[in-house]
This record gives sequence, structure tokens and C-alpha cells, in this order.
Amino acid sequence: MGTQKIQGRLWGKNAIDWAAIQEQTSSEAYRYALQQLQLSSFDQLLDVGCGAGMFCSMAAKTGAQIKGIDASPELINIAQNRVTSGEMLVGDMEELPYANHSFDVVTSLQSFHYAGNMSNAVGEAKRVLKNNGTLVALTWGPKEACDAVSYFNVVTSLLPPDSSGTLDPFGLSEYNRIDNMLKEERFSIENIEDVSAHWIYPDRDIALRGLLSGGTAARAIEHRGYETVAGAVWDTLHAHEKKNGQIVYKNVFRLIIASNK
Repeated sequence: MGTQKIQGRLWGKNAIDWAAIQEQTSSEAYRYALQQLQLSSFDQLLDVGCGAGMFCSMAAKTGAQIKGIDASPELINIAQNRVTSGEMLVGDMEELPYANHSFDVVTSLQSFHYAGNMSNAVGEAKRVLKNNGTLVALTWGPKEACDAVSYFNVVTSLLPPDSSGTLDPFGLSEYNRIDNMLKEERFSIENIEDVSAHWIYPDRDIALRGLLSGGTAARAIEHRGYETVAGAVWDTLHAHEKKNGQIVYKNVFRLIIASNK
């Protein structure tokens, strides 16, 4: 089974909780990324790995023409309902169904690292960008700055030995890997900065639903069963619990803005 089909199946299992809970935890970083773009009604934007369409919904309010693509039909259905003026498609980020030089802006917000071949995904983003177009990539920041490492360590320890399609979420954070990929594709990097991206949940129950809604958790649940995975994640929540009952993971995302020169 190809990467797109694996991702689509896994991320579709808990699409409602992803859209309602987990995707919302990135809203702070998404808004910041959008502010850097200063979109207008003349811009055409493609969000690669658009998920349930939260960023597309934000971007649509600028008047820009929005398209999104994701591997999960369930997430795309939610995205299309959120962005009725846009075009949301099920597809593969390594084989984008768009003509060369179609978009003024391409965004990849925490999605490139899920590609079977990340270099191919970056190359496709470049292909569909107009000359002098802008690529915005959001990846995880340094592991030492992210509380979410503890969650990922637990979940990945419960994955089957062959876990293709559930790649390391921090795979683009280390050794300037994303920077080097962009340079190899002859992007001109305009700005790199770290932005706050705290996961905040009102209580343990909501936190558990959000944390189990992603594709990596879905793969672990398939392999070890819901009770085992949910129990392991539940046991880690106390370390992030505040006096008011909130669960807070303090994280950092890395924002990269590059031009297609």
C-alpha cells in the first residue's frame, strides 16, 4: 500500500476529534504563519497536507483563492465544509494534480515529514509554485524545546516494527534537514524562526481524545489495541497537568519561508 493510502486510512479513523481538538492546538502558529504572508484576493494558495482545513479556513478570510490537498477523504470532507469557496482534493503530496506554476503560495504545515519521499514532496511544491512564489513550511522545532516528545516517545514505542507511513515527526527538525532540502531544490530561504505552539486541553479526557486522533496513534492502536495505547498515553498526562486541570504541552514549531527564485 502506498504512502498516500496508508496516511489516508490512518488519519481518517478519528477525523472528527482531529478537527475539533488536535488541529486546534496549532491555531496560534497557523495564525502567525498567515500573518507573514499578507495575502490578497489576487493570490492563489495551495495548502499541502491540509488536514481538516483549519489553515485554509483562516486563509480564505483574506479573500485569497484557496485549494487544499490531503490523503484522508474524511479530513477533506471536513475541510470542504469549512471552506466552501475553496477546492479541497484527496491526493498525494508527491504527485500533486496541478499544472506547473499554478500558485502564488504553497504551504506545508506539519505535513512534509509524512511523505514517503520528502524530497519528492518538496520538489512537487516547487513545481506548482509560480516563479517568485512563496513556500511556507512549518515543522517541529528542536526536540529539547518540545514537551510533545514525551507523547511521541510513548506512541512510537507501541508501533509495529514495519511502520512506513508513520515517520518521525521530528525528522525535518534535526541537522537543518528541511533547510538543505529547500536549497537543493533551489529555493531561496527568506526567513527561519521558531514560534510557540503549545498544545492546551481543558482536561485529561479531551487531551486523550486529541492525542489519539492522529495517524501515528491510529497505527499504534491497530497494532496494540485501544486500551493499551490509551492507557499508556493517559499515564503520561499527569506530568503536563496544571492546577486548574488543564493539560499543557509547551512546544516550538519552526517556520521557514522561502522563495521560488
